[in-house]
Amino acid sequence: MPFRILTVLSIRALPHEELLRGTNSNDSDSDGDGYSDGAEVRNGYNPLETLGPAINNPEFIYGKTRLSSFEAEQKEALILKAELTKKLGRARVARIQTSWSTLVNAYIYGRYTVAEIIDTIKNGPRAVHPSIPAVIWRQSENYKKFLNSKK
Repeated sequence: MPFRILTVLSIRALPHEELLRGTNSNDSDSDGDGYSDGAEVRNGYNPLETLGPAINNPEFIYGKTRLSSFEAEQKEALILKAELTKKLGRARVARIQTSWSTLVNAYIYGRYTVAEIIDTIKNGPRAVHPSIPAVIWRQSENYKKFLNSKK
């Protein structure tokens, strides 16, 4: 394996296990699949392969089972990334690293809209709840306060 010089910034930006896996310290998504290396490692995927083994987890998030394949999640993540890039620009989307997996899960499993996710990126968590599905969250008083604040 060739010797890599790691900057202080790259060491701080990547968890220790990612450094050990040989991921690209200058790219938060080494395999270019739409998921950050950290999100892949935390969810049991290989950050250097665009396809990973399915995780056997009967209930993943938002009370839903995980999609049957990593390819299906990847496809949805790339759709979200493309929509966000169109509306927010490439540079703004590139800065979404720590919350990317949460936003992807909200889109795929929580069934939140792109508009709700954009609002969350711009204004913090109010339109998207990290564990309550959109259909339920939209009925809550907190969500209704959010709607009233937009008027």
